[in-house]
Amino acid sequence: MAPLIEKGQIPTLTGGTNPKLRERLRSGLFGSGRYTIGAAAATKFALEKLNAKKIGVIYNDDQFGAGGRDVILKTLKDLNLDR
Repeated sequence: MAPLIEKGQIPTLTGGTNPKLRERLRSGLFGSGRYTIGAAAATKFALEKLNAKKIGVIYNDDQFGAGGRDVILKTLKDLNLDR
């Protein structure tokens, strides 16, 4: 649907949570972005509150899972930590 939405500049409501979907469509896409916030918050919580020394990332091999994985890896990189 993304190419049609972009071409037609159609405001669209989505339940998709993969950050790449939002980046691609930029404006006119409305919906849930909670997974982006949740994955980053869970990573920070594990490190800061649970004193985790390492973070393992298990994810579904689809757009939803890859989106969450990418958020976690970016959060670790932003905190200067290896995964």
